[in-house]
Formats: sequence, structure tokens, C-alpha cells
Amino acid sequence: MSDARELAALLTPHVTATSGQTIVLLQPTDPAVLDAAVATGATVHVAHRKWPAVLHLRERMRALGGDAAQVRHGHGTHDLPPDMFADLVVITIPEERIGWQQLLLDALTRLREGGRLLVGGANDVGAKPAAKLVARCMGDVRVLAQGGGQRVFDAVRGAACDLAMVRDLVAPWDDPEAMHALSWHVAGQAARVFTRPGVFSWEHIDEASAILADVMTPEDATDVLDLGCGAGVLGVALARRAPNARLTLVDADREAVRCAARTLQATGHASYRVLASDVTSAVADERFDLVVSNPPFHDGKQVDLALSRRFVEEAFAVLRRGGRLQLVANRTLPYEGELERVFGNRRTLHDGVRFKVLEARRS
Repeated sequence: MSDARELAALLTPHVTATSGQTIVLLQPTDPAVLDAAVATGATVHVAHRKWPAVLHLRERMRALGGDAAQVRHGHGTHDLPPDMFADLVVITIPEERIGWQQLLLDALTRLREGGRLLVGGANDVGAKPAAKLVARCMGDVRVLAQGGGQRVFDAVRGAACDLAMVRDLVAPWDDPEAMHALSWHVAGQAARVFTRPGVFSWEHIDEASAILADVMTPEDATDVLDLGCGAGVLGVALARRAPNARLTLVDADREAVRCAARTLQATGHASYRVLASDVTSAVADERFDLVVSNPPFHDGKQVDLALSRRFVEEAFAVLRRGGRLQLVANRTLPYEGELERVFGNRRTLHDGVRFKVLEARRS
């Protein structure tokens, strides 16, 4: 059983409400949690920052044959109706500490007095410290279930709930418009990249992306796709080095999409768009001259090249004949074989101590 299914098995017996009440699910990792919420007859709102998860949960709602749940692409409750308050909020603990604290603050802000917070997560991503934090601001915490390295606990929101303590931990990121500005020089010009917690390399310019920004050759491309754009580091370089190109940036993460849009807006580039996408799903019917990417290769803490393979395969599908894929990777990762398999060719543009930049052309 996967970790997500194991956690869902522990959570679902405790997803309880009655018709007329409201449940909010934040970052659910398995559709069984959605099923349990809908089965209560309550009004259900779901927010998830990862676009593939949103698509999966929406498909689940269609399969259930109704619209009992509203599934939104967002982090926390900021995109939910402003006058909505919940009787039950269910949080799946994310890996990043600030991300968890943001979700907790959002949950407590939207939870009615007397409402219940239900939390589940893995011990190795901080479930025990999370329970201690909830106890500090809400009072008594009950551990409802545990097993397989997972823990589920709940607490009731009383009149003495200490929101200020959590807000102090989260600030300034409790304001969804607050962004961290990274200074960078690209193509001989000063630039800024805007980021938020949880976006890839949000506290510094990623070394691999900076190398690709220097090595890539977008100057003769008309239509360029940045696949898995993060906060827009490569987008800034593309805007500087190919000022007449039409730029498309895509990412699965809602916060990355917001940050990249802010980053590109600051460049003043004439033609760009930033889209939520499961790899190339948002642009599958379009064609590009150049795709650039710093593809992900982790699933949680484990190396998993399945998503990277999808990046290579789907980049090939959206390239015009003669179009190029240029990607950066840890030099130990076996991308050469994937490029040969999909494109039938590849060459090395950069071979450094830690990173390499590879190119493949669609014939």
C-alpha cells in the first residue's frame, strides 16, 4: 500500500460531518478522503496546489456523478469564498514546514468556534511536531490513529485559540501577495525573480537553472516553452536573450505559476503567458521551436525518474520538426539514454563538475 493510501485509510474513518455543515480539505493526497467527505452529505471545498492532483480529484467528482465538492487549484483557503467558514478542516501535512504552518493558519482562520481540525501526515515530514504546534495554539490534541509511519490527530477550536502565535510563525507569507525577491544578473543585466515558500529553490537562484540560462540558445527561436518553470528563473533569461520570442511558461504548482507570472511581468517582455499544466497538458495541441527545462527528479525524498521521462517524451511531442529540447541535470543522472530513445540523438552543451546541459533535436 502506498503512503498516500495508508494515510487515507487512517484519516477517512474520522472525516465526519452532517448535512448542512461545511468541510474543507487542504492538500488531500488520496481521493478516498474526498469520497469520505462527500459521503457525509456536507458541502465540501477542496484546495490543492498541484495541478495533477486537482485534475485527479475533479475526475473523481465526475465519477461520483455530482458536484458536491468544489475542487480548486490553490494553496490554502485564499481562493475559497471569503464568507465561508468550516465545521471541519482536514489537512494533509506537506513536506515543507512553512507550507504546513500556512495551511494551519488558514484552517484556523476559517474554522468556526467549536469546529474540528483533523490532521494527518507522515512522521518523517513532521507529524509529531505538527501535533505539538496544534496543541500550543488550540489546546488538547487527540491522537486518533497511527501506523506505518503515519499519524492522525484532531483538536477543537475554542474561544481561546491562539491565531497570533501561528501568524507570527508564518509572517510575512500569511499575505498571499507577499513574495521574496531574488536578485540576479542575466545576460549582463540586473533582474529579479519573485518566489514564495514551497516553490522550487525559493530562497536562492538554483545553480543548475543558472547554468542552463547561460548555456541555452534561444536567440533564433520564435516560440519557446519553459517546462516546469518554477518561479521563472529561465523565463527571465529567455526574456533577456530572446526579446522577440513568444514565451510560454508552465508548471504544476499554483504558487510557482503565481510567482513566475510576477517575475515575467517585471521583465517587461512583450509576449508571454504562464499556465498551470500537468507537464505539457495545457499546450499539448501547440508546437514550439525550443523547449527548455530543469526537470524534477524527486518524488518526496526519493529519486524517481518517471516524471523526468515524461518531460522528455512530452517535450518531443510539442516540438516542431527541427525544434530542440535543452535541459539541465545532475551529471550522474542517465538522461542521455532517454534522449536517444525518444529523439534518436543528443549532444552535450555543457559538462560541469555537478551539472550537464544536454540537447536533442526533433528530426
